Amino acid sequence: MRAARSVMQLSGDQFTEMNAVALNTSFSQVKAASKAGLAKQSPQRTRSQELAAVSHLDGMISLWDLTAGKLQSKFSYHTNDCRAVEFSADANWLASASFVATFGVLDVNKGW
Repeated sequence: MRAARSVMQLSGDQFTEMNAVALNTSFSQVKAASKAGLAKQSPQRTRSQELAAVSHLDGMISLWDLTAGKLQSKFSYHTNDCRAVEFSADANWLASASFVATFGVLDVNKGW
């Protein structure tokens, strides 16, 4: 935001339209971790790794490693329109919800 220009562009050409994006290092994540005392604990994954989760129209969820600037993994849990994604306060879990009332929970460190 401070640069007033794009600092990174990731190619998601192999995916359908995006519905939602969640960052594991967003202000709300850092605030929640601090409030819960989780910032003092050392998670399995390093907190310096910045991740972005993207929900897609076809139900796919793509997980991007912003530190490395590449796709880390993709998950096909939902059969229809994945509408929302959100990281837990410690950023070790990712919740997703679909248009057809399915809910998924992903262990970010291990996969589904």
